[in-house]
Formats: sequence, structure tokens, C-alpha cells
Amino acid sequence: MRLDINTDAAVNFSDKLERMSRSALPNAVRNTLNSAAFDVKQKTMPASASAEFTQRRKTFFKAKSRVGMAKGWDINQMNSKIGFIGGGDNQAVRDLEKQDRGGKIGGRKFIPSDDARVTKSLGRNVRNKYKYENIKNVKNVRDFKGNSWGARFLKASHNAGVGGFVVNTSGGSWGAILEITSLRRGLAGYKKIYTLNKSEVVSVKSTGFMRKASNKSAKKLNRFYEENAKRQIKRFKK
Repeated sequence: MRLDINTDAAVNFSDKLERMSRSALPNAVRNTLNSAAFDVKQKTMPASASAEFTQRRKTFFKAKSRVGMAKGWDINQMNSKIGFIGGGDNQAVRDLEKQDRGGKIGGRKFIPSDDARVTKSLGRNVRNKYKYENIKNVKNVRDFKGNSWGARFLKASHNAGVGGFVVNTSGGSWGAILEITSLRRGLAGYKKIYTLNKSEVVSVKSTGFMRKASNKSAKKLNRFYEENAKRQIKRFKK
């Protein structure tokens, strides 16, 4: 976004502020830029994210975003910023740039199924019990002997027991982590918790959610400038 204080709509305020005090115009410009950044953080960005993403944590975008406020007195050098923090150690934040611009996200070997989520809904978080780091007692089908994949799967299932997990990483479309739900002789009941993604990469299309949010807030710049200019004029008149 770029603020032009010499447009027809703004020039009268700019002239008044310059005549009133050396600090009035810089104050109005600085506060306007900060108003725009906070508008993105608090209004347009959450709305844009809601339209583009399934939000499993409603507070994620506000909690992980920060405003860098405009400072100083040189209006030609002033700028405010809005962005996301925690990229170095937070996978979700690191992935946001790819989701905004499009690209490939790595490190996705296993994709959680609906059965792994709260209320079995795609829009909900993975249940604590089924979070990848919490899954214990996992038996790999390839570690068991048998004349067929089915025979090896049964042995792995009985070894894991009901409530245990079996992983298959070499069964073609059957690549998955399965929870064993029941056992009988020659039979094993299960539900799929994760699907194996052998490439470990997921391609995502550009959402442009931050660009859309910024453009919406940019359209409010003249209004923000008018509001902040009036505050400065009122302040100096007093």
C-alpha cells in the first residue's frame, strides 16, 4: 500500500497540518500507516483467511501475526509492516508463504484421515490420541513373515493388539497407518488414521490471501488519513 497525501481528497488536510505544526503532518501520516497495518491484522486478513482456508484453530492467524509500526518523522521513509512470526520453528507458519503464493510443501509423509480428527470432520483438529507424535506401539507389516501381504498384515495386527497400530509403507494404495479395532481368528478390524504420501510433498495453489487483505485495507487509506488528520487538527487547536 502507498499513501499519497497530495491527492485532491487529502491535500487540504495536508496543507492545514503543515501550517499548524512541524509534527502534525508526520503524526497523521505515521498513525495512518499504523491504522492500515492494524486493519489488515484485525479485520481484512482474518476475513481473507476465513474465506480461503479451513481454520482448525480460529485464533491462529491473529496469534501468529505481528505489526511493525511506522516510526520517525520523515514521511518519505515511514512504513508499517504486517507479517507472521515463528517461521523458523513453526511448520504451519513456514507453510503460509507457499499457501499464499503457491508451491510445494515438504515433510508431509502421512496425511491424517477424517477418522483421526475430532468429530471425524475435515475442518477439525487431529485428536490428541492420533497426533503423529503420540502414536505408540506401531507394528510394520514388512517386519512379519507370511506368504502374502494379507498374512503379514494379520500377524502384525495380532502383535499390535486392539488399540495398537499397524503401518504399511509398501502396499501401493494401501500405504497407511491403521488402528486395530477388533481381532478374530483370521480377521482384523481397523480404521485408517493416516494415508501414506510417498513423495512427502503436497502441491498447493496460490490463495493470495494476504494480497487480497492488503488491497482491501489499502482502499481505506484516504479515510484513515482523514480521521488521523482531524485528530491532529483538533489536538493542536486545543
